[in-house]
Amino acid sequence: MNSYQDYRDYLKSPSWQEKRKAVLERDGGLCSECGSPATDVHHETYERLFNEWLSDLTALCRPCHEAKHTDREFSELTLPRECYRCKTIQTDKRKYLIDLIDNKFRAVCHECYFQ
Repeated sequence: MNSYQDYRDYLKSPSWQEKRKAVLERDGGLCSECGSPATDVHHETYERLFNEWLSDLTALCRPCHEAKHTDREFSELTLPRECYRCKTIQTDKRKYLIDLIDNKFRAVCHECYFQ
């Protein structure tokens, strides 16, 4: 499992849903960054992707989750950035997220990421 589609399928799996539920319960349903109600579960590391430990994951609200992805690994990518899926070019880093795809950090536009 290394493709973007494999990862998206994994996020729908019973295994991920159990981990997600456990992390949200562990964190009291609150964002670990700001204390708002948590809606997302974030990978702090992709070292054990698909076999995560609960300590690899944290509960976040959507704005904090987006901020984590926006800030992560931008130093590895130069502007302008191209969405690896739809190939749109953007010079504003706030319009892109960085995600681990095929074991590489790649720029993904908001529209493609949240499909």
